[in-house]
Amino acid sequence: GNDVDFVRGLRAGSCEAEPEQRSSAVATMCDRLIAYGRSAPQMQAAAQALSDEARWTKLERGFDQIAAEVRRRAPQARLVFVDYVSLVPNEGLCPVLPLSDKAATFARATALRLSQLTADTARRTGAGLVKASELSKGHDVCAENSWSTGFIPPSGAAGFSIYHPNLAAMTAIAGALDEQLGN
Repeated sequence: GNDVDFVRGLRAGSCEAEPEQRSSAVATMCDRLIAYGRSAPQMQAAAQALSDEARWTKLERGFDQIAAEVRRRAPQARLVFVDYVSLVPNEGLCPVLPLSDKAATFARATALRLSQLTADTARRTGAGLVKASELSKGHDVCAENSWSTGFIPPSGAAGFSIYHPNLAAMTAIAGALDEQLGN
């Protein structure tokens, strides 16, 4: 996802609205991003990168190279790819996911494409696959029991990273990996 700027695109989409149309919490986060060097043009460029076919091709080649290198270095290793957790609900939005309908549709399509590309690579290279996207359905950023952070940190949150898996997600993924590897 980093290779196609998935999370950067979500951050950019979260700051799309004109400043006067943003909630104070969203405005504060957008101001913080800009203060940390993530200027509006950089965030817009990240959002545009999601539709850059050259990046998708490079990502696919990168996955294949990872698999080939693992096979070369450790021929007996069991390789397991893990796709992204579900961040955006199938329908609707919420205050911690301040996207326009257009940006949300684009984010859903990007997440689906990442999931499909990861699954295709696993199948093509003979690797295993943990579908974190499936495990985390119903646990998107808008869910009551979310497995990832949204755009707005909860009060008192320490070490907050925008649109990233939390402990519940990582625990579920570790459990699925453990089950798949038979340990």
